[in-house]
Amino acid sequence: MVDSWIYNFFHKTLIKTDIGADKTMDQAAISLPEGVYTTIRTYDKKYALHLKLHLERILEGFEISNYSFDFDVNELRSAITSILNQNCCDLRLRLHVPFEHPEMCYIFAEDLPKYPDCYYANGVDVKTNKLERNNPKAKLTNFIHKSLQEKELIKTKGYEESIIVDSFGNLLEGLTSNFFGVMNNCLYTADDNVLDGITRKIVLELAEDLHINTIFEAIKIKDISKLDEAFITSTSRNIMPVKRINDIPVGNITPGPITTQLMDRINQRIKSETEVITI
Repeated sequence: MVDSWIYNFFHKTLIKTDIGADKTMDQAAISLPEGVYTTIRTYDKKYALHLKLHLERILEGFEISNYSFDFDVNELRSAITSILNQNCCDLRLRLHVPFEHPEMCYIFAEDLPKYPDCYYANGVDVKTNKLERNNPKAKLTNFIHKSLQEKELIKTKGYEESIIVDSFGNLLEGLTSNFFGVMNNCLYTADDNVLDGITRKIVLELAEDLHINTIFEAIKIKDISKLDEAFITSTSRNIMPVKRINDIPVGNITPGPITTQLMDRINQRIKSETEVITI
C-alpha cells in the first residue's frame, strides 16, 4: 500500500488522498495524467541526498518536453517534511507533476525498501529488454506505464532489474537504475540515451578520485561474457553488484575489486552530501 498526497502550489496546501490505496507506486502513477517525476529517499527522517538536484529534475523535465512550469519547486521541501512527520521511518518518495496541471504535485510515499545483505555480498541477477524511453534525459511518467509489464515479469522470474538494450545491441540503463560494466580494469557506462542519475554522478566522481579509467561507451550485449564486473546504481540501491546478466555469469568474483572499492566509498560520500530537507 502506498500513501499519497496532493500539494497545490496555488493554495500552498497538502491534502492526503486515497489514490495510492491498495496500489503499488507504479500502479498509482499510471492512473494520473502524464508528466514528470523524480524519486528520492530520506535519511534519518530529515535528510535527503542532493534534494536540490531532484527538484531541479522537475524543471528540466518540463523544459525538455516544451512545457512551462512557473512555480517554486522548493515549496515541496515543507510538504515532504510534513509527510515525514506523519511517519515513523525513512521513506521512498515519488514526486509526480502533470504537464497539464503543473500547479499540482502528487506525492507518493512508501517505507524505504531494505534489500537483503546477500544482494550486496553476492550480487543480483538481471535480464535485458528492448524498451525505449521517449526522452532518456527526462524522467517522464509515460515510461512508468510502458515498463510496468516488464517490472512485473522480473519480479516473478527472480531478477532484480532489467537492462534496456537498444537496436545496436548497447546495454544502456535499467528500468530504475543506471548500469556499469568493468572490462580490463576500465569502467564502462553509456553516456548517450541514458538518464543522468544522481547516484551515477557520485559513482563517476568516486571513480575519478580513485583513478579508475572511465570509458563513456555502452557495453555490447554480445560482450556480456567478457565482463569482469558489473553493477547497477539508483537512489534506493546505491551500488548493487550484478552476478549474472541473462543468466550469463559476470566475472569470477562478485563483487569484483573495482565494484568493492566504489561500494566502500559511496556510503561515506552520501553521508557528507545529504542535505536538510527543510531550509
